[in-house]
Amino acid sequence: MSKLVSEHRGLRWGSFLLVPAIFLVGCGASGVTATTELVVSTTGESTSTSTSTSTTTTLQPTTTTTLDAQGVLNALTVSFAAPTFTARAELALEVDVGDILLTGSGNAEIAGESSYMLIALDGFPTEEIITFGGVDYERSNEGPWVVEMEADDPFADQGGEEAAPLEDLELVAFLKTLGELEHLGTVEEGDQLLHRIGLPQGRGADPVAFGYGPNDDVMVDMTMLATPTGRPHEIRLTIDDKTDPDTPFSMTMVWTFIETGSPVSIATPDEVWLTHTAAESGYSIAHPQSWEINAAQSFDGYTENRYYGLQGEELVVWANEIVPPGRVPLNDWLDGFRDLAVDDGFEVGTAVEYEVGALPARKVMYSGQDEHGTFVGVYVVVQTDIETVFEFLLFGDTDREAEIDGLLADFLSTFDPEDGT
Repeated sequence: MSKLVSEHRGLRWGSFLLVPAIFLVGCGASGVTATTELVVSTTGESTSTSTSTSTTTTLQPTTTTTLDAQGVLNALTVSFAAPTFTARAELALEVDVGDILLTGSGNAEIAGESSYMLIALDGFPTEEIITFGGVDYERSNEGPWVVEMEADDPFADQGGEEAAPLEDLELVAFLKTLGELEHLGTVEEGDQLLHRIGLPQGRGADPVAFGYGPNDDVMVDMTMLATPTGRPHEIRLTIDDKTDPDTPFSMTMVWTFIETGSPVSIATPDEVWLTHTAAESGYSIAHPQSWEINAAQSFDGYTENRYYGLQGEELVVWANEIVPPGRVPLNDWLDGFRDLAVDDGFEVGTAVEYEVGALPARKVMYSGQDEHGTFVGVYVVVQTDIETVFEFLLFGDTDREAEIDGLLADFLSTFDPEDGT
């Protein structure tokens, strides 16, 4: 997601996508433990494709009786507490940053504590997230699925496979705020009378759970609408950030339930990339699990990381410090690369405009021969802020030009220039 939204004051976009599942956990849902796939059906059977976990449970029946206020609150709690709770929802999103108003939409599927969600914000990459077994898998614009690793994981700099569990994602504090829910009255929507359920009046959720600091001027609220029979109808999340008076930020995200109790299948992705964070420059980028990482080397503000693939591809990333800070023409960087490549006897194609996330970039294909044989490569340059220009170089076997071009696009879809800073 663009820095305009997902990195506004350190906000965790994944935290927003987890809100329905968090709401369920906060109401006491215990969930089904599985490692590969959870399928919940209306027959009351819950099965797992994992060889190590299998369980059978019973769905909580949906009442058709009109309930009073306390009955609606109780029915929601019982429904959410069932490990076999399933739902499908449509999502609507509105973000206001300064004078810029953005809208988006998406959909969600929930099975117990597992969930799949998709968000498409106008003008920005489509984001998806799967939460399963306490692990988050994310991808952008149908790129590779990526799992985050713990910052203190000793294997994190070497492509280790340890993933950050849900309880380590700063969400525990938010879960605790959902311990008390109240009936807040009724509202009319069309010809429907709906009950409002939420936190006690005047008490917001903990902003720290969404990536904010304890001293930020932020209000986070969540309310829910339910039918008179106790069926969930809507969850509404609102965030109002006035920490920076020059750039106020507000967001409203609404989940409208279109179906509850129907079979929902949540599965882990077939192939998952791992996130690597560069120790010195702080950027992060994901890579296939089979690739190796060469430790960072730095001198005079210049940082290089190398990633080695099994089929001969190699990705090199440079983070270049701009002194003094300021905007620099990307074409100048392209000319410098072209001059070096031509001096080495390589053929360089025509540069084209490109994008890395929402940032303008330049890309050029090149080919040549060295001591290892002939090869083809792709070079991309992007300036992420007034102090840093990133260069990406991916090259491999000559007969894999299309694959290499697409592979670099996958790499760049996972790139975050400031993940570790």
